[in-house]
Amino acid sequence: MVAPHVAPPAPDVSRPASASAAPGSAPPVPTRVQVAIVGAGFAGIAAAIRCAQAGFDDVLVLEAGDGVGGTWRDNTYPGAACDIRTSLYSLSFAPEPGWTRRYPRQPELHAYLDRVARQAGIHHVLRTRTTVTEAVWDDAVRCWQLTTDDGARVEAQVLVLAIGGLRVPAMLEVPGLERFPGPTFHTARYDHGVDLADRRVGVVGTGASAAQLVPAIAGIPRELHVIQRTAPWVIPRNDRPRSPLVRHAARIVPGWRELDRLREYLRNEVRIVGFRHGSRLNAVVATQARRHLDRQVADPQLRAALRPETPLGCKRVVISDDLYPALTRPDVYLHPQAVVAGHRDGVELADGTRLDLDVLIQATGFAIDAAYVPMRIVGRDGATLGEPAGPRPRTWLGITHPGFPNLFQLLGPNSALGHNSVLVMIEAQVAHLTAALEHLRATGRRTIEVRARTADAYLAEVDARHAGSVWAGCRSWYVDDDGRNVALWPGSSLTYRHRARRLDERDYLVA
Repeated sequence: MVAPHVAPPAPDVSRPASASAAPGSAPPVPTRVQVAIVGAGFAGIAAAIRCAQAGFDDVLVLEAGDGVGGTWRDNTYPGAACDIRTSLYSLSFAPEPGWTRRYPRQPELHAYLDRVARQAGIHHVLRTRTTVTEAVWDDAVRCWQLTTDDGARVEAQVLVLAIGGLRVPAMLEVPGLERFPGPTFHTARYDHGVDLADRRVGVVGTGASAAQLVPAIAGIPRELHVIQRTAPWVIPRNDRPRSPLVRHAARIVPGWRELDRLREYLRNEVRIVGFRHGSRLNAVVATQARRHLDRQVADPQLRAALRPETPLGCKRVVISDDLYPALTRPDVYLHPQAVVAGHRDGVELADGTRLDLDVLIQATGFAIDAAYVPMRIVGRDGATLGEPAGPRPRTWLGITHPGFPNLFQLLGPNSALGHNSVLVMIEAQVAHLTAALEHLRATGRRTIEVRARTADAYLAEVDARHAGSVWAGCRSWYVDDDGRNVALWPGSSLTYRHRARRLDERDYLVA
């Protein structure tokens, strides 16, 4: 059972133990539950806790990894950290006064999630190293039939997908790469057993992960080669340690954390204006970013190679104080070219350069069209969800899908953000989930399914908002091959949260 309330976690972050490491062997997976949650990152933990607080404690959390944490368990590359300040990058009902920096780093975030899960009793309902391979809706019993990789079967009245979208690494796919004999790995699967000292190391990518990794490892290899296909927009991070005085005040001053969180939320929320074509705010931020580049990079040739050519916001904006200084080091080399092939000594670039390497690190992002892998999800009448080559998902708020009764997705299509913390979206979506469960309990009904017309209206609205944004006509992971924004909610999170926190029965079929 999950504890109905969560106390603020203790500030000690020295022991990032796994929440699955409860004493004794884990009990077997139950065969029948009311709510099955797939995933134990921020979304899965929040869903389990809020369900318990609403009186739904027959919950099972199934996690493919070896513990809680999701993104912050998997991404352990040097320098890994969050791009949202600590005051906002935490669950509102589990505040943490003891954050050591403005922007939390991976070990601290993982430790925070582990503490929240432990204090809420998540380990009692958590089954780790358990991959859901199939989920099939059974109309006869009006339940989801789940199958795991070890052959276990679970019947669940409600299925919650808390799997996230940035989960499956997008690996470099070029001919001949298999011929490269040296270590090659993705940042999300970082191999800490590979010694970079006195070696020639290549990093493919200059996005958010590379911007953290490159400064963290610069100076360790004999040569560090950074391979850039597209120059990112980079704005200052202004990160620094939080003083003991601030941390003490956050613990003892009434309302301190809440006010700090609100201030940071509103500061970020204003940014949505800058994602519209022709926005004055966009122009102001672009000017600041150019000045940041000019201040930190003196060499005109390197500066020209680092000057972005895409509209600001088209791709994820990088927040960094130390990427540019790292790229100016004499042992770091920037190659503004795409990788087109691999060979036995390294890689070949688009301009024909053959780059000899000992280690190749891929900071190449994630495949959002493979977010459901390896699950096969089958709804009513054989409808499937999340096939990589399938049609665009139809959803209401990215949470519910027509044809898939009693299924709720957290951070589903068009519900991530480019301007604010995704945790505020997760909490709104979890509120929508618990509102649906409470509606079923109050009415005595068994199933709830979003109407097709509701989902179609949502997609039409997303497309209309997208048309006037910086993402329109832009190539990025936010946009599919047909030019449609499939990842982000292109409006304010205030608007989204207002809709998601309530449940209007007119949007649903309830039976």
